[in-house]
Amino acid sequence: MQQCRKETVTLTVTDLYGNVSTCTATVTVEDNVAPVVFCPADKNRTVRNTTCTYVVEDFAWETSNTDNCAANGTTTEQFPAAGTEVVAENGRVTITIVTRDASMNADSCTFDVIVNCERELDIPEFISPNGDGMNDFWDLTELSSYTNNVVKLFNRYGTLVFEQRGYTNQFVGRGNVSNSLGEGQLPEGTYFYVIDLGDNNVDKKVYNGYVQIKR
Repeated sequence: MQQCRKETVTLTVTDLYGNVSTCTATVTVEDNVAPVVFCPADKNRTVRNTTCTYVVEDFAWETSNTDNCAANGTTTEQFPAAGTEVVAENGRVTITIVTRDASMNADSCTFDVIVNCERELDIPEFISPNGDGMNDFWDLTELSSYTNNVVKLFNRYGTLVFEQRGYTNQFVGRGNVSNSLGEGQLPEGTYFYVIDLGDNNVDKKVYNGYVQIKR
């Protein structure tokens, strides 16, 4: 147990005749009272990456505390620690702050980081649908999180050759649009894609770019 402080106390006794006697004693005050820590309010964060990973920030500086023996100082720890990567897809990450004084008396508080994930897609720029088991299909597995997605592919002339709602890796180099250029096996070349994640406020982002077919 750490000492909070020491005080020297002097006792003086005087009798009826005015005789005086004194003595001194040292009083040591021990610290057995925990500090009190105060957390900030809940936080809102938006992350944009392919895995919905949130990197925990350093929130310790936003906390405050009081201690009956402030002269001895306090230490503060955060759990999860700053820099920790947490997969938090549209969820909450609870942050715990623990403050200890020199006598190891401790107090803690918690708050939540409310994480909204805007998942970035990892979109392959190349497929080789030749049956060798490598890159045979356009792998957009992450679209499974967006059931209202719409995928469109256009050839170099701007003609729609492939369209799929609720895409689940169906594109293997074959068109599915009923026109003279879009049905059946598509020729090698570069195609322009438009990927709409959905029709609600969360899934509003639209991706576009190019994918190459090479057999």
